[in-house]
Amino acid sequence: MAVYIGVFVVLVLGLLFAYRAMGAPASRPPADLDPGALAAALEEALGLLDTEDPPASSGIHRARRLGSGVAQRVAQADPRPDSEHASALGLLGAAADDCAWAARIMESSAYPGNPGLQAGARALLDHASRCLEAVRAGAAAPSAASRS
Repeated sequence: MAVYIGVFVVLVLGLLFAYRAMGAPASRPPADLDPGALAAALEEALGLLDTEDPPASSGIHRARRLGSGVAQRVAQADPRPDSEHASALGLLGAAADDCAWAARIMESSAYPGNPGLQAGARALLDHASRCLEAVRAGAAAPSAASRS
């Protein structure tokens, strides 16, 4: 009987250890995102797309990957309680989505000869630029905590 109790205790401890080992990475706090670094990545993407000449396909692809990457990081972020950080992440998410969609439009084979697609991509790029300007303006404005 003592053997069965010993095996049961080892089994329960093994299951408990396995449960804790699998749950450990999920219990880590999320990394704090720097809106300035994300904005810099989006500015690079916009620079690749916002040209007078049609951008090269490698530039469009890189811009789409940058925009999608920033959008994914923002979607997984857990904003700090202050409204400025949450607002910056919201604006960055909108700019990243706009940038990624503009790149997808530019990658299509119909883009060069379709003024509607060109106007749509231009509108998305303009909106993404305005969102980034708002993020930069919010980062430059002093917060209420630093004025006290």
